[in-house]
Amino acid sequence: MLYLSWSAAAAVPGRAVFWSSRFGDNNIPAQMTAGRTATADITIRNTSKSKWPSKSNEKGRNAVHLSYHWFDRKGAVVVFDGLRTPLPHDIQPGESVQLRATIQPPDRAGKYTLEVTLVQESVAWFPERDGDKLTRSVNVINANAEVSSVPVANAVSSHERAKNNPGAGVGRDKLANNRLKSTH
Repeated sequence: MLYLSWSAAAAVPGRAVFWSSRFGDNNIPAQMTAGRTATADITIRNTSKSKWPSKSNEKGRNAVHLSYHWFDRKGAVVVFDGLRTPLPHDIQPGESVQLRATIQPPDRAGKYTLEVTLVQESVAWFPERDGDKLTRSVNVINANAEVSSVPVANAVSSHERAKNNPGAGVGRDKLANNRLKSTH
């Protein structure tokens, strides 16, 4: 299982290591439809030395949830407070959990950046404390947009296309492969 991680919190003296986490496997869709929620399975690992509480305390604070932010092409925030996905139970240090997140894309079609992360309610978003985040480019289409699909039996691989028409599609395939490499 591949884990992506960044946690400077552990490297900075006096900095709380509560926020240390790693995102693992996920199936966040590359395309979503405006006005319709999407679901994604996202694996997260608690790499801190503290348990993450799944329930709020008596003041309604401190529960950890998975959530997200949406940004437009220029990096401006489109949606700051995404829907929340609760933890199924307190997550112990070293424990991994797969969550089924419900994601509400922006209302307007376009290309966006989705930033998935954790939030400790009424305290902080994990990246604000040097915690991990998962970033993906997502194309949001209109609900009435026609989506064309090619049956698998009729699909042609990029290698077949290049063999039958040298040079066709090479740039697009190379670009797609580079994007895949840069998002993992």
